[in-house]
Amino acid sequence: MATILRTVLSLREVKQEAGPQFRIGGPGADFGASEWLLHRLDRPVGWRPSEQEMKNPATRDYQGAVRVYYLPAETSVQSIQETLTILGPGRG
Repeated sequence: MATILRTVLSLREVKQEAGPQFRIGGPGADFGASEWLLHRLDRPVGWRPSEQEMKNPATRDYQGAVRVYYLPAETSVQSIQETLTILGPGRG
């Protein structure tokens, strides 16, 4: 999660604290987006999004700046890595 916060939100200072907590700071830190993204990612193993979340991108969007996309449950590690490489910074 720390890597995702650093990469997606371009945060310089992200440190995992004791327990499931993060300390976020630095110039331009967007605490609202950080909290929203952590909430969207903190799901139990096997969790699946509702049909509405899958079909309605607005339910997965933070102020037009960040959007969460769901991959199929049967996605291989290689497919995930390929997808992340394509979607990585500097693309598009």
